[in-house]
Amino acid sequence: AAALLGLGAASLFVWMLIPLAQRIGLVDHPGGRKTHEGSVPTIGGLAIAMAVMISALVTGIAQSVHPAFWAGFILIGLVGTLDDLRDLGHGSKFVAQAVAAALMIFWADLHLQSLGNLLGAWPLGLGAFALPLTFIAVVGLVNAINFTDGADGLSGGLVFNALFWLCAME
Repeated sequence: AAALLGLGAASLFVWMLIPLAQRIGLVDHPGGRKTHEGSVPTIGGLAIAMAVMISALVTGIAQSVHPAFWAGFILIGLVGTLDDLRDLGHGSKFVAQAVAAALMIFWADLHLQSLGNLLGAWPLGLGAFALPLTFIAVVGLVNAINFTDGADGLSGGLVFNALFWLCAME
């Protein structure tokens, strides 16, 4: 139900945000690795972020999630939108990603403890490597998604797919 609500909300937000995006110049132009024709509004990530927040509030999930998640989520969403609008440099984006990862690790106290049964029947504990590997994993994941942003809808589709299956497993 939460995934379907999110899909509906994201679709509604895309439809609502297109005129605003065109009016304020939140559009992507073809060239380089961007092969689309004409100017395309870059509001997919913003629409998905808004849909996640609305869905979490409506379903009651928002209250059970640590505030550090929401702080990092909003930070990454704002920086992503600013990047679409102003084409931020890699340094600014990395700082935002590092802050979001630090919020998760140090405020919410969430970090990888092990890599599971990667090498056999017992969990592969991370010990002293837990915090640095968590940091690398979070920043790496955000960058991996950002790198898929050259094709229209690809990064949004990947994120939606991941969120859908996470919800389905619950």
